[in-house]
Amino acid sequence: MHITYDTAMQLYALGFYSKVQQEYPNRNMVFCKNDICFSLGGNISDPLTDEEKQLISGSVWLPDQSDLQDWLEENDFSYSISVNQNRRLVECVDLITGTKYTSSSSIPVRDALAANIRKILKRKERKFNTKTFAEMGAYKIIKSEQ
Repeated sequence: MHITYDTAMQLYALGFYSKVQQEYPNRNMVFCKNDICFSLGGNISDPLTDEEKQLISGSVWLPDQSDLQDWLEENDFSYSISVNQNRRLVECVDLITGTKYTSSSSIPVRDALAANIRKILKRKERKFNTKTFAEMGAYKIIKSEQ
C-alpha cells in the first residue's frame, strides 16, 4: 500500500527523492493527479509509451512501504520493524553518523517509515541521494526483442 498524497507532499517538501523510481518510473508505481490515484499496470519491463509518459507528467508519485525501505537502504540507513499487537516500532539508524530515529505508534508501518524519513530530512545532518545507480545496485531493465 502506498502513502497518502499529503504524506508524499510533506516528504517532497523536505527533499525526499529516489533516483531509481523518479528517473525511471514503472507500471507498478502509484501516481496522483487531479485528486485521482492510478497506476499504469501491465508488464513492468515494458517501456512506457509516450502517452503513458504524458499521463504521469505533472503527477505525484506515492511511494509504498518497499520504496521507503529502499530509500533508507540507498542512503545508508539500517532499520528494524517490530509489530506487537497494535503497536509498530520502527527504528532507523544512520550508518554514517550513528544518529537513531524512532517511531512507535499504532499507525501502519509505511506511515511510521515516512515519519522517520521526515525526521531524517528535517534534521539535515548530511546529504542524501548521492549514489550512482551502480553504487545502489540498480540497473535499468532492458527488454529483449524476440
